[in-house]
Amino acid sequence: MSMQSQKQSLQYQQMQYAMQERQFKAEADAYALEIKDKELTRKQKFNQELSENRALMAQSGITLDSPSYRAFLKSNRDVMKRDIQSLRTMGLEGRLNALYNAQQAKLSSSAAKINYQTNVMNTLTNTASNVFDLSKEFSTSRSLFDKNNNLSSNKKSIYPKPVRRDPSDYLAMMKRTARIE
Repeated sequence: MSMQSQKQSLQYQQMQYAMQERQFKAEADAYALEIKDKELTRKQKFNQELSENRALMAQSGITLDSPSYRAFLKSNRDVMKRDIQSLRTMGLEGRLNALYNAQQAKLSSSAAKINYQTNVMNTLTNTASNVFDLSKEFSTSRSLFDKNNNLSSNKKSIYPKPVRRDPSDYLAMMKRTARIE
């Protein structure tokens, strides 16, 4: 895969993960708002029931200061508090799950970037290796000579010893060689 297509793929992945992260954060906020709404609804229901119970108690002639009435109200208040605590726990669980998913999306985006960098390095390494292999395969006779156009003594040649030619031939050969490289 070319480096340009790898970069474009990374950008698409990062956009996807960023969108997922925003969606999960929005989901977490929605959980928080939903739980607040349910808490308010439950408190309103409790207050309405409290008012109804007081009215019924007053109609029936029971004093509002009696121990049985106080126990009844305390029981209702305890039920309401447990309900609200359960709602908060459920909301917190949903919110944490959504935030965990958002964190996972962010980590996936970072992993995609690291994967891109690794793939680019692999592409560059493979390209360099291919160029090196090609240079070995297509090495020119120029590499057999030193700076003064003499056969280099430290290299073993697989070619026969060159025939002495006119220096202008060497110059033309070097110009051709320079164009090849």
